[in-house]
Amino acid sequence: MKKVVVLTDYSLLAQGIASRLRQSSRSLEVVVLDFRQADVMNELVRLQPQVVIYGSRDVEQSDRCPLGSLFNALPNLTVIELSLDSSNIQLIRGGQYNAADCTDLVSMLEDVSGKYPEVLASI
Repeated sequence: MKKVVVLTDYSLLAQGIASRLRQSSRSLEVVVLDFRQADVMNELVRLQPQVVIYGSRDVEQSDRCPLGSLFNALPNLTVIELSLDSSNIQLIRGGQYNAADCTDLVSMLEDVSGKYPEVLASI
């Protein structure tokens, strides 16, 4: 079962997203967290989700739960940013690669572009 955390301060929005996900898939364990709670990072680490969903208007979220800290704590995390103003969804993936020099960086880009061809196309 894939664990998904909906991270927001809009409780109605979060509950709506969680409810729709639960109705649509039995393979998802959906948890709602308010990013304003003091121990939100510790709670995310404890839960070990594969996916975190948050709304793009949650500017304060980036202060309390920065993406860099999320990816350090959960290196294989996928973050989905929902735009509340449109139907856009942004997918942000984590992963750790050892890169001692430029050759390693090129190898990582080729690996990522094989999975996500648009990565190199956008560079």
